[in-house]
Amino acid sequence: MSKKTLVLLGSPNKNSITKKLVEKLLIDVDTNNITYFDTYKMTIKPCVDCRYCFKEKGCSIKNDDMGKIYSGLEEADNVILASPMHFGTFSAPIMNVFSRLQTYWSALNIRKEEPNTILKRKKGILCMACGAQWLNMELIPNGISHIVFDHINANFDQSFYVKSSDYSDFQNNLELLEKINSYKWVLKK
Repeated sequence: MSKKTLVLLGSPNKNSITKKLVEKLLIDVDTNNITYFDTYKMTIKPCVDCRYCFKEKGCSIKNDDMGKIYSGLEEADNVILASPMHFGTFSAPIMNVFSRLQTYWSALNIRKEEPNTILKRKKGILCMACGAQWLNMELIPNGISHIVFDHINANFDQSFYVKSSDYSDFQNNLELLEKINSYKWVLKK
């Protein structure tokens, strides 16, 4: 049975480097098993800390697109967080999604549900395009990714960074391409 991959895309640009990076990673994966959620085209309100999820499954905010993402997360075997780096972290629309994952944290830590009864175990992958490059630039996105993947019962399996994307084409970065090629098989098994 083929693995299902969910991509949370946080780029405002239709032909972004972020999206090209994800496409390069998924080039050999059956497109019928890939679901893209373009957070810039969706209406996702941020968590309002109402604490509904302390007592109930789900979220009190019902009139936005987050329900589609919750459903996708239930089905997914792999989750890719894909975003350009904005001010050292993820873009704002994808951060709204992350804030709404509080319901999974509450299920585990407040309502004391078993992890595999909340969401099945999955692989977590980070893809990030960065216009520039500086020392330790991965620290904040990797830290946030660990939290996100923990909330959705995923192993933080791999990260792919395109650095200095404002100045160079990542498709000429042989080291990155080799890393992508050596990892692609993992998404299928």
